Amino acid sequence: MRQQGSIPSPSPSRARRALALGIAGLVSVALTACGGGSGTGAASTNAVVKPPDFTLQGCTYMIDNKVPTGEPEGLKPDFPAFTPDGSATAALRDVKRHRGLAMVDSVTLPGGTDLYAGPDTGGTPVGVIPAGDSVLVAEPVVWTDARGGTWLAFYLACGGNSLYWVGVDRLEHENPADGSAVAAQIAQLKKAAPYTKTGVASLLPVVVNSQHQLAFADPGVTFLVGRGELTGLPG
Repeated sequence: MRQQGSIPSPSPSRARRALALGIAGLVSVALTACGGGSGTGAASTNAVVKPPDFTLQGCTYMIDNKVPTGEPEGLKPDFPAFTPDGSATAALRDVKRHRGLAMVDSVTLPGGTDLYAGPDTGGTPVGVIPAGDSVLVAEPVVWTDARGGTWLAFYLACGGNSLYWVGVDRLEHENPADGSAVAAQIAQLKKAAPYTKTGVASLLPVVVNSQHQLAFADPGVTFLVGRGELTGLPG
């Protein structure tokens, strides 16, 4: 289990909720063995990657056929279906060719956060986290665009088969407190020694594996990459 204590969070309550979601990231083999639930194995509309194998109870992630103690109840996102845009396809093809990065950690995104179909704010958001709710994300992809902007990418339980993208720079502009906390967390993870050596949260390389899923390059790190859950908890 990765340690969370060294990663700054906006408040202790949000840290506990992020940790709860992180618990559900344990051992992907166990999840695959469950036989899958909503969205399992479904081909993504993006030809480059598809969602990880997971089992759901409603819209809440499960492990060993049960919801872990303390896991918040997941809500069905009220977002219409969407197709990943060209920027998403380009980013994921780059990850496939050259690897990318993902957190070995969790993050909380507050209500009001814009969700995009790719790492490009030029288009219309494909969803907005409802006010008063939040999205808990375990092991999000961390992507830097050509302009140096930082993005997080993840799937949502009951939210379709395509990655949602959040611009950290935009979040900092629209919600300075939460955005700055997320940016600070990423900055600290970039400086941290690898989780594989310390057992403490860090960034690690990710690949697109033979199942066309995002996975950590080190096969010993079995957390599922990029898994989010919409909850009724405030951000």
